[in-house]
Amino acid sequence: MIKLSLCVPIYGVEKEIPRFLDSLEKNLCEGVEVLLIDDGTKDNSGKIADVFAEKHADCVRVIHKPNGGASSARNTGLDAARGEYIIFPDPDDYMTDAYVSTILDAIEKYDAPDMIFFDYYMGYDEKFKHVTVPTMQEGTVTKEAFFREHIKDKYIRGYVWSKAIKRSIFGDRRFDTSLRLGEDYEMMTELALRMETFVYLTGPLYYYVRRPESLTRTASLDEKYQYYVLNVARYQKHSALYDGLSIRRIVISANNLLKRMYIARDEEKTRQLERVIRDNIGHILTSDDYTFNEKKRSLFIWSGIARLYYRWKKR
Repeated sequence: MIKLSLCVPIYGVEKEIPRFLDSLEKNLCEGVEVLLIDDGTKDNSGKIADVFAEKHADCVRVIHKPNGGASSARNTGLDAARGEYIIFPDPDDYMTDAYVSTILDAIEKYDAPDMIFFDYYMGYDEKFKHVTVPTMQEGTVTKEAFFREHIKDKYIRGYVWSKAIKRSIFGDRRFDTSLRLGEDYEMMTELALRMETFVYLTGPLYYYVRRPESLTRTASLDEKYQYYVLNVARYQKHSALYDGLSIRRIVISANNLLKRMYIARDEEKTRQLERVIRDNIGHILTSDDYTFNEKKRSLFIWSGIARLYYRWKKR
């Protein structure tokens, strides 16, 4: 019986995938299948995946498909997966040696919860920090506790490589291929509504490698604004479930957008985003949901200094 399916979207990672596959090899064991989804990559990463799969033909399979983006590749993996649980590691990151075994142990220990999520390392150039959830202890957590933390997007992010989810929870739900930003967050906030049992593991199991050229940093202004609209829609939908949900994700999204909006001089959207900060400045400055730098940037927006600064800088 296959307990866990690892679905890995592959595109343009020729330099990074050898390290990922080295970590994956140490995680191969009975009850696990690996689906390497070659999303029409133009470099040699698909061929490297083929060589790896030939070496481990009993549990590793490569699926070659035309390019459609990460969401399309993940959907291909979802359709092909046979495991009771599914998880989506990225090939430009890498796993600890205990990534798979710890997940499998937790499935047994906690009587097959709907989701298992866990800590990870984040960084670059071998400089990593342990990302944890300070408001939670290891073990079973309530649906409301998970939801209240996840919607903040501060400690529990939308990343699908840090969450093993029962495949049955997905049903016919698939990643939105029209989104280039936030597709994982969008998926997770929908899936969480279908879940009842959540387990949190405090041990970091994954190395998330942040890069300057990541999609989040290179996305267009329109794509980032679409992402903001998605955040607002999620909040409006889910705030009906629990009172007092944090608006942090909306605030941070508006904050990040405004720098580029000031330069683009889109006055209508600029005023809309500034209003979010100004209407909530008291909450932002007094809440523990925000870091010092996030509070400082919001204060600069509220006071009008940010608008003057970025437009002066662009002259």
